[in-house]
Amino acid sequence: MQGKGARIVLADLTKIYGAAAAVRDLNLDVAAGEFLTFLGPSGSGKTTILMMIAGFVAPDGGDIVIDGRRVTWLPAHKRGIGMVFQNYALFPHMTVAENIAFPLQMRGVPKSAIRAKTQEILELVQLPGYEGRYARELSGGQQQRVALARALVFEPRVLLLDEPLSALDKKLRDQIRIELKHIHQRLGITFIYVTHDQEEALIMSDRIAVMNAGRIAQIGTPRQLYEEPADAFVAQFIGESNLLRGVVSGISDGVANLRHASGATLRVGNDAMPQTQIGVSSAADLGAGAGMELRAGRSLLVSIRPEHFHLNPAGSSGGPADGLKHAHNTWTGRIEEILYVGDAVKYKVAANGEVLLVKHHGGGAVRPLAVGDAVTIAWAMAHTKVLVERE
Repeated sequence: MQGKGARIVLADLTKIYGAAAAVRDLNLDVAAGEFLTFLGPSGSGKTTILMMIAGFVAPDGGDIVIDGRRVTWLPAHKRGIGMVFQNYALFPHMTVAENIAFPLQMRGVPKSAIRAKTQEILELVQLPGYEGRYARELSGGQQQRVALARALVFEPRVLLLDEPLSALDKKLRDQIRIELKHIHQRLGITFIYVTHDQEEALIMSDRIAVMNAGRIAQIGTPRQLYEEPADAFVAQFIGESNLLRGVVSGISDGVANLRHASGATLRVGNDAMPQTQIGVSSAADLGAGAGMELRAGRSLLVSIRPEHFHLNPAGSSGGPADGLKHAHNTWTGRIEEILYVGDAVKYKVAANGEVLLVKHHGGGAVRPLAVGDAVTIAWAMAHTKVLVERE
C-alpha cells in the first residue's frame, strides 16, 4: 500500500463558543508526510482544531489549506481525510470486513477491488482472519485496529487521530502507539494526532504543538520541547520541572549571578536564554519575554529538570557531583520525602525555602539516603534554563 502525505496550512484559525475562544488566531504549517501532535490539557483547543481540519466544525475565522487548495468551507466528505475517533465509531451491525469496506462502497469501488483492499489493510493492522467478526466480539485493541483500517483503506493523504488510545490499558497503549508510528513510516501520509499524554506525544511525533488556552504555547521536536521549554507551562506540562526565580545581581563573561529570595545564588549563561523563535504563536505573545537579555536588576524565572540535579550526602566528597564544570550551582538542603518508582528514585528536598524534586535513575546516590538526611544538590549552569514570561 503506497501513500503520500499532504501539506496543511492553518492561517489565523479561530473558533468561538459563546464568550470563550476555543481556538484563537492559530497559525501552523504541517509538512507533507509529517507526524504532528497537538498536546495539551482538556479544554486547550486541540480537538476543536482537529474537527475544523476534518470539516466537522466550522471555523469563525481564518483558513484551512490542503496542498494549496482552500477547504475551509468544503464539506467533510469531500476533503478526502481519514479520521480515527476516540470511541472508534464502528458499526455494530457490520462485520470487520463490512466496516472496513464501507468507505470504499461509498466511493463506488468495485467489489473485487474492495475485497483485495480489505485484505491488504487487515494485514497492515495485523488482523488477518478477522473479516467475519463483529465489533462486540473484539477486544478494545482490536476495535482500534479496525477503526484505523477503515480510516486508511481509501488511501487518504491525511489521517486525523483524536486520542485513539485513551480507552486502552497502558501495556496495550504502549504496543499500539509503536505500531502507529511504524504505519506512518510505511505509508508516508500526514498524521495529525491529538492527545493529553506527554509520553505518547514524545515517542510518536516528528513535531509537537503544545496547546494552552486555544493557542500554541510552543512547537518543536520532542527534544526541543523537553530540553528548551519556552515557558513555565511547557516546562511543567512536558515532563517534570523545578521552577526558581532570581534577580540578576551581576554579569561577567556572559554568566549572570541571580539572587534567589533566600539570598542563595543561581548561575545562568547566555546559552540558557529562551530560543523565542521556536517557541511561540507570535511575537506579540511573548510580552515581557520579547528581546530577553541578561541585565542587572532583571527578574528571571528558570527551570531545572529533576534528573539534572546531582545529590550527595552533605559533607561527602566524590560521587556524581564531581566532574561538573566550574560554573555550576550548589545548594544544601534536607530530604523531606523519598518516592520509589521502579526505574528511578525521586527525592523531595527542602532547600532555601524551596521544595526541589530530584530524580536519580537506578538509585544513583553515593549511599542510601533517608528522610531527614542533610544533602548537597549540585547542577550544571547549562541545565538552568531561562523561561519566557507571557503578559
